[in-house]
Amino acid sequence: EIHDHDPLWERKIKSHGTYNPTLFGLWQRIDVPLYIEAEYCLYLDRATLLQQPLDLMESMELTRGLAMSALVNPHDDQSPLDSGVILFNIPFMRQTYRPFMRSVFDNAQKDPESLSRGP
Repeated sequence: EIHDHDPLWERKIKSHGTYNPTLFGLWQRIDVPLYIEAEYCLYLDRATLLQQPLDLMESMELTRGLAMSALVNPHDDQSPLDSGVILFNIPFMRQTYRPFMRSVFDNAQKDPESLSRGP
């Protein structure tokens, strides 16, 4: 299913002068709960390979919020480059979406460059 996605946060980021269009896909991931009708959603980016079938309901304790992996910069392990695997608890993410976005932009008031690194 394809959704028309014109996020309000994109205009806010541009207004801070730190917009990096290559990070648009990374930012879009925070809106997944707005479009998915499920209890959980597993996001896998195109570079993720599964070597066997995955049954989330039987294979692990599921997160109460958001769980993600991070690909880190080998030269600076404090700077994540990407999060290619994300497990969303959709109801929780919807419930906390507005406070989360508020905290992202409150943080940007103190550190405008934080927006150029993703949410």
